[in-house]
Amino acid sequence: MKGDRLLRESSKQFWRIGVFCVLVLAACTSGVQKKTSAESQPASEAPTVPLGISINAVMVGLVDHAAHSVWDAAAPGKEPKDDKGWAEVQHHAIQLAAAGSVIAMPGTGKSDAAWVETPEWRRYSKDLEDTGVQAWKAAQNKDMKAIADSGDKLVAICEGCHKLYKGDLPTEGIVHPH
Repeated sequence: MKGDRLLRESSKQFWRIGVFCVLVLAACTSGVQKKTSAESQPASEAPTVPLGISINAVMVGLVDHAAHSVWDAAAPGKEPKDDKGWAEVQHHAIQLAAAGSVIAMPGTGKSDAAWVETPEWRRYSKDLEDTGVQAWKAAQNKDMKAIADSGDKLVAICEGCHKLYKGDLPTEGIVHPH
């Protein structure tokens, strides 16, 4: 009797442990499947973190300021004179490259969410990033022609984007203190 009872208790314990293991395994497997399906999503479908400010504020506070550094570096009489000057151009070129990714995220401006969804906006964002990288490499190499080429590309990007997206829209009262 005592042996039968012990066998029944052992069987129950075995089943409890078995059910527990199956549940743990199922939970672990479902987490892996969710992670795998999220990892397999294309980058364009990855969730984005919205900016806490408007894209316009980023443009005025970051892009405009950094672009002027590149444009000034290419202007006769304003080119960098020493390593410190070239480092400053590199610093601003990095800001431009990063800004390309930043402005691809929706901000708080009333049109921001709609803008970032358009293929043209994504193209301008990517062009800004690529041109920032080009300017950074040019500044590293102290290459005046490449700096000038980067500056020309920035003008084309800025003017093209402003024609499509800025037009007559107000600037939210944000003005850069140049």
